[in-house]
Amino acid sequence: DENQLMGSVLGQLMPMLIIMFLFSGAMSIAPEAIAGEKERNTLATILITPIKRKELAMGKILGLSVIAFLSAISSFIGIIISLPKLINYEGANIAIYGLSDYFLILLILMSTIFVIIGIISIVSAYAKSVKEAGSYVGLIYILTIIVAIGTSFSNNSDRPLLFLALPLYNSVESLKAIMTFADNAVMLTLITFFVNLVYLTIFVTLLNKMFNSEKIMFAK
Repeated sequence: DENQLMGSVLGQLMPMLIIMFLFSGAMSIAPEAIAGEKERNTLATILITPIKRKELAMGKILGLSVIAFLSAISSFIGIIISLPKLINYEGANIAIYGLSDYFLILLILMSTIFVIIGIISIVSAYAKSVKEAGSYVGLIYILTIIVAIGTSFSNNSDRPLLFLALPLYNSVESLKAIMTFADNAVMLTLITFFVNLVYLTIFVTLLNKMFNSEKIMFAK
């Protein structure tokens, strides 16, 4: 029917755009917040304060995630408002999705931004300068776009659930399922949400170890 047709169109466009907006918002702030402080030696001052490195790592990731999440939400709302002109169809509107669909989308956005910020934070902590961090993050961004486009415009319904263990791929696949009214959308969303939380734990632990390494933190 018309709703399924519209959902099919949005299922190809929106996941790709959402992931791109999430990543672009994150890469504009995260390198400066870690690699920038490292380059200016202000991070060294923070590291000698009586604070646990794990708390610092968690604070960095959560703080940056909130800013990037708000940026992604504003971009998402902008896309929804401009939807009719975006696909050149005046009958397009957001009424085909209910509150439960938007709640599932919100879960994906929240968990995905943790993964993206975690990746960029680790790269930024490893880099010696903002410029170096930007180069690494730019390459990851290109790979992310390739994954988002490839997943959005392909039929992966026959792939095993094990593929949901892949970061970012699982988010695109779940968003696609939600927007195309797939029967397994709720299951994919919940799996993706918990998998991304596992990645968040791993990234916080790894960033904590990097903050504890003087060789990495004071590399020139």
